Amino acid sequence: MRAIASTGAMYSLYYALRYIPLVNANLLSLTYPLFALVLIAIFFKEKPRLFSWLAMMVGFMGIIFVLKPTLTLFNLASGVGLFSGLCAAVSILGIRELSQHEHPYTILFYYTSIALLISSALVVFYWQTPDNLTLLALLGVGVFGVLYQELLTRALIYAPAYIPSSFMYLSVVFSGIFGMLIWRYIPDGWSWFGIGLVCLSNIIIIILK
Repeated sequence: MRAIASTGAMYSLYYALRYIPLVNANLLSLTYPLFALVLIAIFFKEKPRLFSWLAMMVGFMGIIFVLKPTLTLFNLASGVGLFSGLCAAVSILGIRELSQHEHPYTILFYYTSIALLISSALVVFYWQTPDNLTLLALLGVGVFGVLYQELLTRALIYAPAYIPSSFMYLSVVFSGIFGMLIWRYIPDGWSWFGIGLVCLSNIIIIILK
C-alpha cells in the first residue's frame, strides 16, 4: 500500500505538471501534511494538538504567499494534483507504521521494486530516448530521490508522523535559495513573508514536540 501510494503521488504530480502551471502543481502537492493530520486523527492514536493544526495551517498559508497560485487553480488536472497530496500522506503514514517492525532499507527495497514494475509497464508505451543532459538530470533525480526516501523513513522512526510532514514545507524555502543562487531569482516581499510563515509554523511544532 505504501509503495503504491508513493508511486501514485509521483505520477499524479507529473500529470498535473503537464497541464497546469508549476506553481499550482507544487502548491497542491504540498497539501499532504494537512491530509496526514486528518488521517492521523481518524485512523491513528496520535492526536495532534490544536496548536499543531493551527501551525500547519500557518505553514500552508505561507506556501500560498510564496507560490501565489493563479485563478486557474481548480480544474481536472488540479484535482489530480490534489490527489498527489493525498497519496503522499498515505505513503508517509505507511512508512511510519512499517518502520516499527521493518528495517528502513527493507521499506526502500519494496518501494523501489514496485515503482520499477509500474514504471516498466508504462515505459513500453511512452518511451523516448533521452539525450546526455536528460540522462544526467534523471541520474540526479534518482540519487536525491533515494536519499529523500532514506531520510524520511528514518525521521518517521523517531518522531510522530505529523512532525516530519510539517518540515516538508521547508522545501519551498530551499527552492527559493537555489533559485537565487542558480537562476538569480529574487523573491518579492510577499514571498519573503510566506517563507517567514513557513519557518514560524515549523518552530511552533518543534516547541510543541
